[in-house]
Amino acid sequence: MRLVREQVPHHTSQWAAIAAIAPTVGCTPETWRRFDDVECATLEWVAWFKQQRLLEPLGYVPPAAFDAQYYSTANTHTSVGVLN
Repeated sequence: MRLVREQVPHHTSQWAAIAAIAPTVGCTPETWRRFDDVECATLEWVAWFKQQRLLEPLGYVPPAAFDAQYYSTANTHTSVGVLN
């Protein structure tokens, strides 16, 4: 995770950087024992953010579904409505 890499020089160790960052994203340092754990957690969050999170402004559909509808209709020059 880029944030951890950027923070390591400001801390005494990689573990100290993880311990400082973890609470800001709702985790405990013990959740991320290695840098690979941080990367995995980040990828899981990004997948949830795009594939499962429901956004009210998009009609309570995930961003990926809204994007798919938008790009499938963009070539036909019709307006994009709310998915139902």
